[in-house]
Amino acid sequence: MSETRHIISDITVDYDGTWYSGKDKIENAQILLLFKKNLFADVNGLFIYNEFSSQSEKAYIKAKGPVLRVLKIMENKFILDSNEKVDIAQKELAMDTQNRLYIVIDRLKAWAVFSRQAIIDMGDQLSRKEGVYYWNNRPIRLIQEIPWFFG
Repeated sequence: MSETRHIISDITVDYDGTWYSGKDKIENAQILLLFKKNLFADVNGLFIYNEFSSQSEKAYIKAKGPVLRVLKIMENKFILDSNEKVDIAQKELAMDTQNRLYIVIDRLKAWAVFSRQAIIDMGDQLSRKEGVYYWNNRPIRLIQEIPWFFG
């Protein structure tokens, strides 16, 4: 295989987690899944890795918001919209000033936001006491400004 090509793509993930190509919203679920499954990180940022024929490329994206979502919780795993399963054990949750919940996706050094269904799945494990939110009796870290990528 030839050397991997590095390009700056026009793909942006907006504050609410919506993916765009240029100014156009990417609505095709299969394309989004392909991008999310092939999302990686290196010292230069987040990129979509593509292989075709004898070539490969890293298409770097701009993350202005969460690149993945936690869709649900099942069997002690967070199920992401990239079809990944992340072990719940030892995962720290964070909350922004708008009460949106996040976890760090370690391999990406980026955040995933919780969907409404994932929050419902948390049930009684999510609580609030004296102004502090807790999950599984562990405090949820409050973050004023989310660094979307911290590689």
